[in-house]
Amino acid sequence: TALIGLDSDLKKAKSVNEAKRKVYSHKEKEIEGLIQQQKRKNIEQIEKDLVVCREKREQLLIEQALYVTTGDIQSMREKLLDNHPCPVCGSLHHPYVTSEGKQMLLNLAESVNMLTKQMQVLSEEVNEYNILQRKITASQQQQMVIHKEITEKDKEITDIVNRKTLLVTQKMNEEMAV
Repeated sequence: TALIGLDSDLKKAKSVNEAKRKVYSHKEKEIEGLIQQQKRKNIEQIEKDLVVCREKREQLLIEQALYVTTGDIQSMREKLLDNHPCPVCGSLHHPYVTSEGKQMLLNLAESVNMLTKQMQVLSEEVNEYNILQRKITASQQQQMVIHKEITEKDKEITDIVNRKTLLVTQKMNEEMAV
């Protein structure tokens, strides 16, 4: 009866261990897939592009603010005449008097909007990369737990096999003694 109990324990332990090995293998494939997804995202280039995009956007915003600030001097603008020097800078060309100034402001606003959208896309890619990294880390931690459980079950199986071997040896010795 002790031998039958050990056989039953061994069968259960092997079954549990096989199931854990399958889960471990599945986690391994999952991690490989996540790493492949992550590799497709060149995070270093994305982060560089994001920095460049931010810098360009900031420059355009400064340019836009300067253009608006200098363009708001209405009283001086009304006194400007083409081919006559500006009392502030001496220029003979006065873009704020013409529609050229409005178009320049529209172009700046459009460029700022475009860069803002590009920054959002790049930020989303960085966020997706970080999410993948967290998933990889979580899966690796789960895999380590499963590995530990497999190792413990392997030790249990070895212990059961050793006890079974000892029991069989004792039975054989008892039968020989009789």
